[in-house]
Amino acid sequence: MRNRAFSLIELMVVIAIIAILAAIALPLYQDFTCKTKASEPLKALADIKAALAGPFQGIDYDNTIFDWTTQTNIASTTSAVLPGAGRWSWSGTAAPNDVTLTATYSASSPACLSGFSFDLLANKGNDGLRFQVTQTANTKYVRTTNLTGAIL
Repeated sequence: MRNRAFSLIELMVVIAIIAILAAIALPLYQDFTCKTKASEPLKALADIKAALAGPFQGIDYDNTIFDWTTQTNIASTTSAVLPGAGRWSWSGTAAPNDVTLTATYSASSPACLSGFSFDLLANKGNDGLRFQVTQTANTKYVRTTNLTGAIL
């Protein structure tokens, strides 16, 4: 009778192959996770941009009826759904023709987004409404160029 079992060398080769595949897949998965979480506030910023472009064109942003200091107030003022759930914190300030809203990543995981934030700058002038989204973290995770521009 012949024993049909794997040799130690065969098992070690299989384990080595699995380790190599895991070493390649893990960084790719982490990048994918960072890109997904980094893009969460972009939909909300696009909704806020649309809200500011509509009825706000004739209104001063620092009017007392608007409170830009908390996530709840920003969401109710602009009718936008802001991602939160402990991951993003929102704040804002306003002047008569300017509003700045900031979304900051506040969770601890994944670490690649630590300190990641977006600033939506809206400026109302004689030539229309101008928007700019700036980011303070690595641009490999998200592009904000489609949220930058003007509505004349």
